[in-house]
Amino acid sequence: MSIEAHHLLTFANALRSGDKPEVELRCAASRAYYGALHSVDETFKEFGPPVNGRTETSHDRIIGKPLHHARQSRPGSRDATSIAQLLPQIKRLRNEADYDLSCEYPKLKVDEVLKRASEIARLCISVKTQLGNSAQQANSLQPTTPLLITTKASDALDGEDPPPSSPTNKPSLKRIR
Repeated sequence: MSIEAHHLLTFANALRSGDKPEVELRCAASRAYYGALHSVDETFKEFGPPVNGRTETSHDRIIGKPLHHARQSRPGSRDATSIAQLLPQIKRLRNEADYDLSCEYPKLKVDEVLKRASEIARLCISVKTQLGNSAQQANSLQPTTPLLITTKASDALDGEDPPPSSPTNKPSLKRIR
């Protein structure tokens, strides 16, 4: 069985609900961050700078994808810029939850992570929609049937002789059926 990014966000919200011990709140922050991170990775899977394996973590690579996308002026660039600003913020809050165990981690911080992670998920959906609309527009500009370029006017007329007034040596287009 596999899961999707939104399942992590749903689980994070469930961990946050009610009067929970701090360990569950910290887990909620962590799961929310990973839900957002996976949403971003899925949304921008085709985009992003190449991975620098020596100095860059997989998190850094994913976090860099929306910014790279925005710099390319692609559809959804404004939303990608917002994602690029939000994701490092919740990474920092997730790091506090996972690694700074000596400090209290209040519900207020968890709520902030959940709010920002949900916003990132919403923005990812918006980017996907804009990319899909852009692809649909590009496809609508394509001919529905392929064209064949011919060099004889008689070929363009399905084997019929060209009309007397048409030149017989100019290239023409013919729909392939």
